[in-house]
Amino acid sequence: ARIGDTLSAISEIRGYIAPVTADTPELHQLAGRIGDFQTIAARIARVIDERGNVRDDASPKLIRIRREIERAGIEVRASVERLLHDPGVRRMLQYPNYTFHADRLVLPLRAEYRGRLPGIVHRSSDSGATLYVEPAAAVAANNQIANLRSEEQEEINHLLWELTHEIYLNEKEILR
Repeated sequence: ARIGDTLSAISEIRGYIAPVTADTPELHQLAGRIGDFQTIAARIARVIDERGNVRDDASPKLIRIRREIERAGIEVRASVERLLHDPGVRRMLQYPNYTFHADRLVLPLRAEYRGRLPGIVHRSSDSGATLYVEPAAAVAANNQIANLRSEEQEEINHLLWELTHEIYLNEKEILR
């Protein structure tokens, strides 16, 4: 984001100096050395937001991936919420809420109920009284989210590589 802001500012300076150069040869010479990087700055702004994060709409592929992550997350939360509303499941829980373990929603199952809630045990508490279980109903959607996160990172890397390459190709002009 800072590089994009800098390149955009350079273009603005160039635009400001250009009409003044007729009266001052020094400024005219300086203005001739300043490149127009507005195209690169605009490309960076389309990919990276003001906080330095890759924008959701940076590419059609990233839009699709992030929407699928959101949909799968809703599916996981809905399946876990259904379990939390089941009185038989609630009585087996240490507390009636879900938590996260390695980006997966898990339920805090009391250790004495081990094996009674179908799913994957990710860890236990330090005291051993609580098992953190990913419910079987959420495993497929959580796996889908993990795969989508990997795909998302690949697309982000691709977008950042393209920007970096574009800056590299214009390095001499930028540093001039």
